[in-house]
Amino acid sequence: MALPAEGYETTGKVTGRQRSPGAMIGAALVSIAVFAAIVLSGQLGEFLLAGLQVVPFAILALLAYVGVRHQVATVFALLWLALVLLGLAGASALFAFAALLAQSGALTSAMGGNALGGDLLPPGGGSYLVAVSLWSLAGLLVAGLVLVPPVRRGLARLLPIDPRSTVHAIALSVVTGATIIGFGQLAAAGGVPPLLEMVEAMPEVAEGAGGNELLAMVYGFAWTLPAGLMAVGFPVVRTLGQTLQRLGLVRPTGRQVIGAIGLAVLMVGGAWLLDAGISRVWQALGWPRTDTAAFERLLGGAISPLGAVVIGVTAGVGEEMVVRGALQPRLGILLSNLFFASLHAFQYGFDGVLSVFV
Repeated sequence: MALPAEGYETTGKVTGRQRSPGAMIGAALVSIAVFAAIVLSGQLGEFLLAGLQVVPFAILALLAYVGVRHQVATVFALLWLALVLLGLAGASALFAFAALLAQSGALTSAMGGNALGGDLLPPGGGSYLVAVSLWSLAGLLVAGLVLVPPVRRGLARLLPIDPRSTVHAIALSVVTGATIIGFGQLAAAGGVPPLLEMVEAMPEVAEGAGGNELLAMVYGFAWTLPAGLMAVGFPVVRTLGQTLQRLGLVRPTGRQVIGAIGLAVLMVGGAWLLDAGISRVWQALGWPRTDTAAFERLLGGAISPLGAVVIGVTAGVGEEMVVRGALQPRLGILLSNLFFASLHAFQYGFDGVLSVFV
């Protein structure tokens, strides 16, 4: 049986209870929180800054849903979509540039208060930045292309989207754009992720982070939960109960719990075999593999029993809620998995990304 809000997603009309004023107030509050993060320091500032990873997408979802009732909100949603995509492209370029500065030693000199001298970029750095920019441009173009109605009607034959829905159009645009930008920067780097490049060139930075990694994960999780609710229309077109059901956050039966435990055991063994197989293939073909030592330094304090619990909860609940609960039912398993894998392309090589995808 379709929920009241489901009628909206398939027809483009709102049939559930409206909370547009509250949604606009919520968007204003999270915007204020982002601004406050710039001027605040300490743990509160760290918490608010962690919201920068998810707040822009929450605002985008709110504007998209409010736009169903108020056309002017759709205009703002499209403008905000453009800003989000440009922000992703800019972040990709900044990661690439920072990795190059770390390789050349310029970043270490700057952080030490020394004057920069000589070449800022290592050999081939300029070509790398151009390649990253071209991939980002491709992502922006595809993100704009899927907003065209005839293109969405064609994609609707492959994806479970409603080509008439503005909400689906915006979701499709940001997901395809982010996926291409994420994979593109890794392809431009020859399969070597920028974060690990920085860790290898500046190991003292990762070592000095201490236990901040765990706090960053917890802070991100605290922002991801409400953002995940907003991504499916809360509180604009769905009540909290309808939202939880839409995301699949319902009480499992005893049979489901037992089945999940058994499946988890099988998946642990399967994941080990998969990683071993991918590693052998990459080694045989001479492709660059994810630097395990650098990745462990990147995680720092998260490599511990407590870290395993934190990662399990934050990733197992937060990320899965957004990707499996919100995106997969509307964009299909292939595109949502590609998007999920692309989010890891800044710290994993293609071998690790393939493992995440599968």
